[in-house]
Amino acid sequence: MRNQLLRKSRRGLGILFLACLMYMVSVIPGYAAGIAQASPPAVAPTIIVDGLVVTTPDFQRDTKIIEHGSLNTLKNYPDGYQIQYPSAMWVDVTASPVRTTLADANTRVEIYYQPLTISPDAYVNYGNRPITTGKDQVQIIKNKQEKVNGKLTKQLWWVRPQLTRVANDKNAYATVDIIVNQQEIYTLFFKSTSLESLNQLVPQMVKTFTVMPKQGIASYSLKQDSPRNFPLSKEANEVLTQYFKGDQQSWGIYEYTFPLEPDYLLNLEKQLNYSFDFVLNYTSLTKAPVKETLEKAWQHQKIVELTLQMIGSGEDFNNPKTYDILNGVYDQFLTNYAREVKAFGKPVLFRLNNEMNGDWCSYSAYHSSKDASLYVEVWRYIYKIFREQGVDNALWIWNPHDTSFPDFKWNYPASYYPGDEYVDIVGLTGYNTGTYYPGEKWRGFTQIYDPLYQEYLEMFPNKPFMITEFGSNHYGGDKFAWINEAFANMHRYKNIKVMIWWNGIDWDGTMPARTYRIDQTSAIIKVMKEGLQQYPKVKSQEEPQDEPQPANGKQKE
Repeated sequence: MRNQLLRKSRRGLGILFLACLMYMVSVIPGYAAGIAQASPPAVAPTIIVDGLVVTTPDFQRDTKIIEHGSLNTLKNYPDGYQIQYPSAMWVDVTASPVRTTLADANTRVEIYYQPLTISPDAYVNYGNRPITTGKDQVQIIKNKQEKVNGKLTKQLWWVRPQLTRVANDKNAYATVDIIVNQQEIYTLFFKSTSLESLNQLVPQMVKTFTVMPKQGIASYSLKQDSPRNFPLSKEANEVLTQYFKGDQQSWGIYEYTFPLEPDYLLNLEKQLNYSFDFVLNYTSLTKAPVKETLEKAWQHQKIVELTLQMIGSGEDFNNPKTYDILNGVYDQFLTNYAREVKAFGKPVLFRLNNEMNGDWCSYSAYHSSKDASLYVEVWRYIYKIFREQGVDNALWIWNPHDTSFPDFKWNYPASYYPGDEYVDIVGLTGYNTGTYYPGEKWRGFTQIYDPLYQEYLEMFPNKPFMITEFGSNHYGGDKFAWINEAFANMHRYKNIKVMIWWNGIDWDGTMPARTYRIDQTSAIIKVMKEGLQQYPKVKSQEEPQDEPQPANGKQKE
C-alpha cells in the first residue's frame, strides 16, 4: 500500500511539474511564434516518459522530448517523427497511442501516425468524403496536393458555421496527410478561430515535419480520479455502489416490447428462472416517452439503461445534428427530456450517443468536420442542461463500439472521451455479427472482449465497466458454443459489473440478417438458463407450462 501511494504521489507530482513547466515556457517573453527580437534564455529539454516528466529518456518506453527555443521541437519516438511548433503551445500526450496534441487558446493541432491496411488514397478519400461531397455542410477553402520535403502531402482546408454554444469556437480547419509510403501516413489535423492563423501556422509546421526511426511503445496516461461534476442523489449513489463497486456481476436485457408491453419479457424470465435487473431502452429526437417508460420498468423492479441518440427518423435519420445542438436548436427538447428524467426521481443509467466511433451514427465525428472534440462539446453541453435541471438521479454511461469505422486513429474512442468528471460508467459493446454479409467474420466472445477489456483498463483503470449491449448471431458458426464461452469467461473481467444481452434482430429488408435473440429456439433458452444460474438472482419465479414463442425482432436502433 505504501509503495502504491508513493507511485501515485510521484505520478501526480510529475504531471503537476509538466503542467507548470509548459505554462512557464509559454509565458517566457520572446517565445511566441514570430517574435524574435532577442534570443530566449537556454532551457533544458523536457523529457517525458509514459506521460511523466523525467530526467532520463527510456527509448524502450513511450518517450517524447521537447527542445525549447523560439520554436519548440517535439520529438515523438514511438510514432517516429519530429516537428517544430510555436513555443506558446502546450503539449498533451495523455492519449499517446492515438495522438499527440499541441494547442493554445485559439488553435489546436492533433498529430496521428496511421499504419495503413488500405492505400493512402483510400484513407484520405474515405475520411474526407462527407466534406468533399457536400454532405457535411461546410465551405471548402482549398483541396490540393503538393510535395513538401520530398513527400507527397494532401491538404484539405474548410470552414464550418460558427457554433454559438461553444466558447471560443475554432471553426477553421485544415488537414494535411503526409504520405510516407504505401503502408504509413501521418495526419496533421488543425483547427483555429481564424483562417489567417492557419495560413501562418500550417505551412510552417508542415515544412518542419520530418520522419525519424521509431523507438518504444506508446502508452496512455489519461488523467484519473477527477471528481464527479455534481453530486448524485442518495438512491443513484446506492445503485452505483451496489451494482458497480462490488464483486457481483448482474445481467440485463433488451426486449423491444418491454416495458410498455411487459408480458413477453416476464414470461421469458420465468422460462429462464432469472429476473433481469436492467433493461435497455432507446429514445431519439422523435421517440422520447421517457417518464412513462421509466415508471413502468420500475414497477417491475428493473433499472433502465436509457439511451438517447440525437437522431431523427425517416428521411431525417442520417442528417447530423451536432451543429444544430451546439447552436441551441434542441435546447427545449433537451430541457424537457432532462425534466422528465428528474421527475421520475429513481435511479437511471443514462447512455448518450453510443457507438460514436461508427460512421453509421450521424453524431460520429466522421459526419462533422472529422472533429471528435465536437462530440465532447455536445456531451458536456447536454450534461450541463441536465445539471441545471437538477438531474442527480442519472448515472452517465460513455460507450464506444469495440471497432472503429472508419478504423482510423482520428476516429478512435480516446478522441471522444469527455473526461472523468462527466462519466460514471464506461460501456463496452462488441457483437459477433456472424457472416451474413460479405466480408464479415465470426468472432468468439473472448476474441472480442479480451483485447477490448485490456485496452479500456489501460485507459480507464478507475471507472467501472458494463457491457451495454452484446450478442451473437447464429449465421456462420455455433451460437451455443459462443454463449457457453461467454458464461465461462465473463467472471475473468472483474471490472465488468453489468452485462446486457441485446435480444433483437438486425434486418436486411424482410430477411433476418443478424438474429441475436436468446428465445430463437428452446435449445438456446436452455443454454441461457443454465448459464444464468451461476449469477445471484434478484427473485425466483416458477417455470411456466408453455414456452414463449419467438417474438418478431425489431430493427436495431
